[in-house]
Amino acid sequence: MQLEEFKNHKLFAYCGLYCSSCSVYSFSQEDPAKLQGIANRLNQTIEETRCNGCRSDKVSLHCADCVLKDCAISKGLEFCSQCSDYPCDELKSFQSKMPHRAELFESLDFLKNHTITEWEEKMITDYTCKECGVINSPYSINCKNCNTIPASPFTGRNMEKIKLHLGLLKI
Repeated sequence: MQLEEFKNHKLFAYCGLYCSSCSVYSFSQEDPAKLQGIANRLNQTIEETRCNGCRSDKVSLHCADCVLKDCAISKGLEFCSQCSDYPCDELKSFQSKMPHRAELFESLDFLKNHTITEWEEKMITDYTCKECGVINSPYSINCKNCNTIPASPFTGRNMEKIKLHLGLLKI
């Protein structure tokens, strides 16, 4: 089965991230005012910030020059975990820089041993509020819909890293 056959394939990042959990993607689809807030913080226009997913024709300025995506495409790969160099130094560096990437290798390793459908189900479970069923950003401490803490299992597992990043916790 080709990846394009999956309804949500544009939301499957080459690096193993799941675009539906990204605030920029979510606000691009659902909340222009919050997207404008992100654009303002990044000193970008709303159109530079807007994103429809990694494999779409419209990605955010932040993701527009992704070397991981370019590398995977040049090698004809669907995901970085299919590469003979996995995990390469570029991917290791990328993973280490931000808390939302904390489980990147687990995601990619899961892909190596499971179907795309099983991976997508895992991503949905990892980022969905157990109380109301809404997908949340890894940086949402509280669910954006019902205010439950943690907003998702991913956030619960990585709460300390996320709070440190957001400046809510001091070392």
